[in-house]
Amino acid sequence: MTGTYPQETVGTTLLCITRNGEYRRVYMRKRKGYLEVGELTQGIVTQDVYQSDAHLHAIHLPLEFPEEDLLDFFKEDEPFLADYMDALDAKGIAYGYLNSEANKHVCYRPARPKV
Repeated sequence: MTGTYPQETVGTTLLCITRNGEYRRVYMRKRKGYLEVGELTQGIVTQDVYQSDAHLHAIHLPLEFPEEDLLDFFKEDEPFLADYMDALDAKGIAYGYLNSEANKHVCYRPARPKV
């Protein structure tokens, strides 16, 4: 942890791991109009995969989304945010997606309404 990114400390920590030179934190926090669930990584693996010192990606869920679902999902087996996204997709739950890398472009995909 470097103290450089607010995502190192904001919100409620769902998972925080430092292992083999790699830091990974999954958090949730209420934002204006939505619930953000994000994953910040920093370290050797992040550098190799993203050619960046840090990588952040997050999903945006409705504020009324049950937080217990998140707490239950992330309390076992050290899952990644992508694993949770797969679970949401399997259930047909729409979510927005944000991907950001240090010194690079930010990409956002809003949640698609159910058809």
